[in-house]
Amino acid sequence: MYGIDSFTWIGLALFLLVIMALRSVWRSPKHARKVKLIWSAVVVLLPLVGPLAWFVLGRDRRRR
Repeated sequence: MYGIDSFTWIGLALFLLVIMALRSVWRSPKHARKVKLIWSAVVVLLPLVGPLAWFVLGRDRRRR
């Protein structure tokens, strides 16, 4: 599609996932700065597992 191969699309999607996770980490009022730094390192150093771990385990879930 548009001359871009599938690996480029996967890389772009992974990059956006990391950016969204980092944004979510730093906007979270629940965690202290030290914890945010640790989560940020996990998200950046483990590009697929880190963001998924943040969204499943780290993020504050809102109650209804």
